[in-house]
Amino acid sequence: MMRTAVKGPRRLSPNSWYPIQIEIEYKVLDSTSGPVAGHGLTVGMSREEICFQLGAPVDDGAVVEVWVDWPARLESGVALQFYAQGEVRVTDNGRAALKILRHDFRIAPKNRSSAE
Repeated sequence: MMRTAVKGPRRLSPNSWYPIQIEIEYKVLDSTSGPVAGHGLTVGMSREEICFQLGAPVDDGAVVEVWVDWPARLESGVALQFYAQGEVRVTDNGRAALKILRHDFRIAPKNRSSAE
């Protein structure tokens, strides 16, 4: 059976996200207008996407790195960050949906300036 792609405007799809609000830092890797970085707040996450509020505009299709302060800690009490790199699929009303292409958990830096 052949499937046909549905054309039309892309929309944010909150039904597939786990609602969680955590501080996020992001940096656009392929900005033609110079470095773009910002802080925001996650709206929701899934295993494939992160939706977050933007502190600075980001274009659809931009490649972005994000750092999320993970709410759980290691058994020893060490803080973690969720790192992801992906492509912004859609922006709407100051929010972006990032399609996760690669991800990792990292030990959080003590100075919280990880996106620089």
